[in-house]
Amino acid sequence: MSGTDEKDLPIDIQLNKLLDWLVDRRWVKGNVAARSAAIRDLITKAIMDMPDVPEITELLSGAYINYFHCRRIVELLKVSEADTKNIFGRYSSQRMKDWNEILKQYEQDNLYLGECANMLHHNVNYEVPALKKSIARGQARLVDLDRKESECRSSSKLFADKFQHTCKEMNIEGKNIAQELAALPGALPAVYEEVVTTVSNTVFKAALEYYAEFLNFLLGENGECEGVCPLLNYISTNGNTSVYKWKTGVELPPLPDTPPVPDPASAAATTSDSSNAAATTDGDTIDWGDLDVDSGAGGATPAASVVAGAGDGAAVAQDKAMAVSGGSDASDGFVVVDSNDTIDWGEGGPPDIDWGDDNVAGETIDWGDDTAVVEASGTIDLSQIAIEVTGDGTDAAEAVSTRDTLLAYTETRNRVIDELLELEGFLAQRLDELRGAVDITAINQFQGASAVVQSQSSKTVQGMLDVVSAANKSLSSPRVQQLLTISSSPKYVERLVRSLEQKRDLSRNMLLKIDEIHVQRAAVQQEIAAAKPKLANLIQHSRALQKQVENDISDKYKGRPVNIIGEINTM
Repeated sequence: MSGTDEKDLPIDIQLNKLLDWLVDRRWVKGNVAARSAAIRDLITKAIMDMPDVPEITELLSGAYINYFHCRRIVELLKVSEADTKNIFGRYSSQRMKDWNEILKQYEQDNLYLGECANMLHHNVNYEVPALKKSIARGQARLVDLDRKESECRSSSKLFADKFQHTCKEMNIEGKNIAQELAALPGALPAVYEEVVTTVSNTVFKAALEYYAEFLNFLLGENGECEGVCPLLNYISTNGNTSVYKWKTGVELPPLPDTPPVPDPASAAATTSDSSNAAATTDGDTIDWGDLDVDSGAGGATPAASVVAGAGDGAAVAQDKAMAVSGGSDASDGFVVVDSNDTIDWGEGGPPDIDWGDDNVAGETIDWGDDTAVVEASGTIDLSQIAIEVTGDGTDAAEAVSTRDTLLAYTETRNRVIDELLELEGFLAQRLDELRGAVDITAINQFQGASAVVQSQSSKTVQGMLDVVSAANKSLSSPRVQQLLTISSSPKYVERLVRSLEQKRDLSRNMLLKIDEIHVQRAAVQQEIAAAKPKLANLIQHSRALQKQVENDISDKYKGRPVNIIGEINTM
């Protein structure tokens, strides 16, 4: 092979084997990392004192300064430090001395080639993949945030729709849920009025009459068919009266007005004024009027005399009064009286009680025409006492409970619904029978019935059934049942309020999560925006360093082309 042909042969070096290739061919000695660390210290000291040259500033702003950067800095210093050059061609500037020493250390045993090989290997295998992974993670995070935002929006709309749907079903706005729910039972009287209107119309009454006549015909004269749908008949005639009137035929008297409750603040102020007025009275003693009060230590006060004359019970009361007043002797306005002391009645003994002209002590009291219920001993015979019940005999608790209307009272309302179902079932069965095949037996079956029974056709029965079904639906609809539950069960209202508030809060929480997602997305986008220029700059510097190393090795092999191959070419 001629020299010309050998010169044209390229030298291909795998990037991961570049340092080993240089060491094996004795271009670089081992222990490159330790020797490079010493040069790094020199560079750190040298960059502390640099001239204000834009290109030098740009070179020093890089993440990692290599040998080729240092060589370019020396070239620039030769221009900026030209005035420090002496006649021997040497520079007296310390900057030039420092950077020339750095170049000398780098060029010794081609240390710069080993360091550049390590730098290329580190950038290609670690730095560039790390930045690419960081950007890929950020982009994947953005996709995940977009998915979460879509889910949160969907969930927020779902909960908001559920909340609005429930509020619409319950006919509330949803602004003040508890207050609006508490006002819902106010619509029940209108529902009751609608039911009464339906029950009171002519068609409904005809249905009741038809049912009663039909039962009378089937059961005969001896049958027990009285009281057919009694509540419906009563309501159709009298309306939705109170339960008490339905039972007794008369209305309950109105409840007595409750006396107004005084305002606690004004009551406290009144009490305070009274206490102040009592405190400002002249002296601490009681005004006994014209009585001669001996307030000395040896005499008893009038209060003591009164208590002493009242017996043992009064003495005990006096003791309690002393305990409250805090007194312990006569100077406090009270005298302690022993409950075992007796009253001195004098020589004649205790006086007799004057019972009047007709009665003397020991006789019984005249209680009227009946047998005396109080014996001489004072014992009351309760068996002789009769308790008189005023009014019609209804006690107070039942009177209060029966002030409700027939449709508002649970027991009677359930009975009304049962009667409606009974009447509806009868009409449905009769309609099915009338629409069926007509034979001679069916015609002759009702010959003895009244005209009300015989004159009904499938069309009239269908009209009756529609009216009865309408009344039943008005009273048994889920909406009415819910209103009744709200009016009778505070716990149900609490659960309903919690359920609605939960739907509303979940919708709001989803919107708050969307705001958090926006903040997270902005942070991720900022990280990606900062990583992309770093990656592009690192790739650019790595490829520039690759060319510089290839040219340097080519110079050592008399200009043969050198190619560093591997992942560096696919960055």
